[in-house]
Amino acid sequence: MQQPVIFNIAAAPRRFIIAGVVILTVQFLLACSSSATSVKSNELTDGRVIYVALEGGFYGIETEKEGHLFPLNLDPAYRKDGLKIRFSYRIVKNAVTAVMWGTPVEIIYIEKK
Repeated sequence: MQQPVIFNIAAAPRRFIIAGVVILTVQFLLACSSSATSVKSNELTDGRVIYVALEGGFYGIETEKEGHLFPLNLDPAYRKDGLKIRFSYRIVKNAVTAVMWGTPVEIIYIEKK
């Protein structure tokens, strides 16, 4: 008589893959449903675009008052290290990004200074 298999070791990797896909899908859906909260929508802020050579490299914005901001929609025309800008933005709550640097923001208005 054959004993029942309690844990199939061959099926374990498949279970982990399915669980991982489910978790990533839920995180993605939560990120898509997050709302942007208006913080500086009417106020212009001065800052400087900087290239950050972390995690594959990306562009961020450095300001005096707000510190580091991670723009989710920075136009390629403004992706120049050291470029001084004036802009308005909204903080994006619950944003899931690939970088752990700065506060995720949505740029509403931007101009070269």
